[in-house]
Amino acid sequence: MASIDTAPAPSSSGAHLAPASGGYRIYLLFLCCFSFFVAGVDRQVFATVMPALKGEFQLSDTMLGLLSGLGFGLTYSLFSIPVGRLVDRANRKLILCGCVGLWSAMTFACGAAASAVQLMIARLGVGAGEAGVSPAAVSMIVDLYEPQKRARAVAFYPIAGALGMSAALPIGGYLVANHGWRSAFYILSIPGLLLALVIYFTFREPRRGAHDAPQTEEVDSSLLASIAAVVGQPVIMLLFLAGGLGSMVTAIAHWLPSFYQRSHGMDLAQLGAILGPVVGVASLTGMYLGGWLVDRVGGEGRMHRTFFVLALTSLAQALSGTLMLAADNLVLSFICAGIWGVASTCWAPAGFALSQSLVRPNVRGTSLGIMNIFNNVVGYGLGPLVMGALSEEMKGDTGVQSLRWSLVAVSAVLGVLIAVIYVCTGLLQRRKQGAVPMA
Repeated sequence: MASIDTAPAPSSSGAHLAPASGGYRIYLLFLCCFSFFVAGVDRQVFATVMPALKGEFQLSDTMLGLLSGLGFGLTYSLFSIPVGRLVDRANRKLILCGCVGLWSAMTFACGAAASAVQLMIARLGVGAGEAGVSPAAVSMIVDLYEPQKRARAVAFYPIAGALGMSAALPIGGYLVANHGWRSAFYILSIPGLLLALVIYFTFREPRRGAHDAPQTEEVDSSLLASIAAVVGQPVIMLLFLAGGLGSMVTAIAHWLPSFYQRSHGMDLAQLGAILGPVVGVASLTGMYLGGWLVDRVGGEGRMHRTFFVLALTSLAQALSGTLMLAADNLVLSFICAGIWGVASTCWAPAGFALSQSLVRPNVRGTSLGIMNIFNNVVGYGLGPLVMGALSEEMKGDTGVQSLRWSLVAVSAVLGVLIAVIYVCTGLLQRRKQGAVPMA
């Protein structure tokens, strides 16, 4: 989808491709996406260690939600705009390399934590390291591909993250069951440290705006002007709000291992072997579908249609998520989990692509930084905390099933609310485009 407003951005230091093509372009795309895959594993593995942490540190569901969500999302969000701004002005390769190294070191520190406080500090470090990955990686992916191929290329990025988070279930389940939760953190820190070295020695940063039409008018590149260029667009802000709430729905996955243990009596290794592939394949499908929607359904002059379709997927998420959590039959629950995985991930590639196509090249990192705040404060930050607090509140009435019904409430209510936001955004975008009403 063509960028609506483009402008040249200052070149960052270092070697550049002009523009990248062929096999090396695929290699760069792979490294950007693999960074998010490793980040997804390191982020989501926390879900598999939560039952062990609850017993060792005597934590409530509220505290587990705080460690799992806000403990990660707080620093992730605080660093998003500063690092996103740095991405717009400095060497993106070095930023990506440094971020991968930092969060991997902090993952190792999680395993060495001797108390819940130390674990929280290490978890905050993981969030700080991962804050710069998306602004740097997505900004470079956008510069690797022509506008008509961009959304599908960008879609591979959240696909990689979803696969990483899905892989964390079987990998983390196996490591925790056989080697303990500390060893799980130690072992999973190694791939990221090696990846940082590979990026440093083999990655060449692509030229900014390589496939965007130049614009000769002078553009104010100050921080406030960059932020204003993003937040001044109602369509983008509604998109980010829907994405933040969508992240909260996706964050239900943090609690799924605990849910299936408490409500269905499954052990962690068995759960990882079944649920991991189910959610992984479903997320892969949903992510690709989201990228396809932007390129095909929301083509030139028809972007509003993407929002209307996303509204339908949100309603599908609400229904399938409720059935997944409420069903007593495990087979039915896992079938619904697959449908939920597709419906709850469609928004992500659409959000990434639209957040880049609706702004100039020189504020794309800032745009990703602002989107990260919505996704990780509203979504991955507050989401697990709210679900844990609801579970504690409902325990007096529902007992051991309190977690189940707290997750049902979040899935159903937010699914409908997100659909309403997408419909409003689509109507606003249609009016902005002067589009002909759909038949």
